[in-house]
Amino acid sequence: FVLSAENDKCKAGKVVQEMAGKYLAAKQRERYILEMEHLLDKKIAKSIGDKEISIGFTKKGNKHLYSDTFSRTDFPKDKLKEIDTLLKQSTFLKTAELHKNRKDNIQRFHYFIDKEIDVIYNVAEEVKAEGLTGTCIL
Repeated sequence: FVLSAENDKCKAGKVVQEMAGKYLAAKQRERYILEMEHLLDKKIAKSIGDKEISIGFTKKGNKHLYSDTFSRTDFPKDKLKEIDTLLKQSTFLKTAELHKNRKDNIQRFHYFIDKEIDVIYNVAEEVKAEGLTGTCIL
């Protein structure tokens, strides 16, 4: 009976640890997304070959940036709030057409390289009522 109580105590400790980890991760995400909120008012003009696009930021795009940064890239986390400036200084690399049908308004992707921090920015091109625009995706 004592062994069973110790086993239950160990299981409870693991559950509490897991819950605490999820809470801390959610708080961290919330903090970074809040730091990126000022980007929602920013627009960046970038040349892609012979045309220019206006790159903006959206709440959905910022969440995507955060998720990619923390799960798939080596992008410096503390630089997320400066991504508008970093993107502005990047160099156009290439455009890629879609290879599958999409349900959103994304038409193609443009890639920009930031040689200083060795990262490639992925910008989704959307067609909206007000014209061509881009959303930054890392």
